[in-house]
Amino acid sequence: MTKQEIKAAILGCARKLKRAPTLRELGANTRVTHYDVIRTFGTYLCALNECKLKKTGSGMMLSMEQLFHDWARVVRAIKRIPMLYEYQRHGHYSQRPFVKRFGPWRNVPEAMKLYAVDHRLVDDWRDVIALIDGYVECKNGNQPETALLPHPVISPNRPFYGRLLRPFPLVCAPTNEAGVIFLFGAMAQQLGFQMLRIQSDYPDGEALRTVSGDRLQRVTIEFEFESRNFLRHGHNAAKCDLIVCWENNWPEAPVEVIELKKAVSNQHSAFSENQNL
Repeated sequence: MTKQEIKAAILGCARKLKRAPTLRELGANTRVTHYDVIRTFGTYLCALNECKLKKTGSGMMLSMEQLFHDWARVVRAIKRIPMLYEYQRHGHYSQRPFVKRFGPWRNVPEAMKLYAVDHRLVDDWRDVIALIDGYVECKNGNQPETALLPHPVISPNRPFYGRLLRPFPLVCAPTNEAGVIFLFGAMAQQLGFQMLRIQSDYPDGEALRTVSGDRLQRVTIEFEFESRNFLRHGHNAAKCDLIVCWENNWPEAPVEVIELKKAVSNQHSAFSENQNL
């Protein structure tokens, strides 16, 4: 779609809703896709600015009730505790109000359960509470985790592979895109990946990813030092399953992003906790 067609679709949707649409509402009411917006404008906020529209709820304080019901709705819809990128894809709000209230994203599930208990919402959200309890049990080490980033999406139209028997992790710190590839190789097993191929063409590589127990699926990966470089390089998101980067500075990314800086931090925290036991 052209830039003018996208702007016309946004304005038409705004007239219908009598306010600026969210990106999700735009996709539901028009032919405009997330990728169309990112490819043309860089971010959805930039698209709204060009249409002289203000993002819905910008600068407004969200109540705990609003945050709970939207987050719990996403949990119920995807039937698991969402990673940040999953909430950004399905939720109505950004991560900012959550981080301001609860700190790291991993603290959100327990805070939501406390709110549900305090406000007598447990009966209405029993399925969500059960998923929170399972998440907390796994987080506290009562259940083995096969990856630092759990809950990958299973693609039903792709074949499964058996468990690989000979992983070869490496250890290094990144300084550029090549360093990201090297560090990912060092952490691949812990993150639930085994590389099949690295190449000079786009996308950079293919890997087998642990998606459930001993089941693996093939994914395509593009390595970037910063996630937004994917946009700067003009890559086609339809041909890539995920971006692996050192720093995620592109929250509107149309594909899943794995930020190695966060994964390294989680690994160091877990190591420190074990040392203190």
